[in-house]
Amino acid sequence: MNKSNKAKRLAALTPRRAQVARLVCRGFSNREIAKKLGVAEGTIKIHLYSIYEKLNVHSRIELANALADRSGSKAKFGWRRKRKARAV
Repeated sequence: MNKSNKAKRLAALTPRRAQVARLVCRGFSNREIAKKLGVAEGTIKIHLYSIYEKLNVHSRIELANALADRSGSKAKFGWRRKRKARAV
């Protein structure tokens, strides 16, 4: 998929849903996205449902693949992002 196809897919989403999709592609969890955007985790789940329907994907991986930059650089999407250790 070239950049124009990626842009078309993102243009099919509202600005907020495009923002959520980008954060999912960077490897953030629903909880992390909700905290970052200042909304409830349930709101993120609703956004994801709509994104999946609009882009005809069924998982976070399919979403990332649908929006991936095909230049071979996975780092743009945070695949190597280190997660903070959770306190137990």
